[in-house]
Amino acid sequence: MLAGAVGRRGVPHRDGPHAVSPFSWPVLLPSLALSSPVLLDAYSGAATWSDALNRFLLVLGVCWVAVSAVHTFAFPGSGGASGSKPGPDSAKTQDGSFDGDGGSPPG
Repeated sequence: MLAGAVGRRGVPHRDGPHAVSPFSWPVLLPSLALSSPVLLDAYSGAATWSDALNRFLLVLGVCWVAVSAVHTFAFPGSGGASGSKPGPDSAKTQDGSFDGDGGSPPG
């Protein structure tokens, strides 16, 4: 887990800041839209429910990968090492003294 990867209410993310759940709305809605023809065929009896479920799960996986890729590339600074907050050593200058207080550590 990356430092600074916290979710809502300050609870750390299990999978890091870029994790997109396969059961989130941005993944489920396109999956349902793209697999709706086979689901309607299964409802009307033209296809079996097993085939419809297999195709839905395949489309769900493809949509999950696509949404995760878009999320990763569209929001690269939303977490991780490049988007984490600066640590306590970030106020130090090159010679090791702290900015603005004559070299004494903050306290």
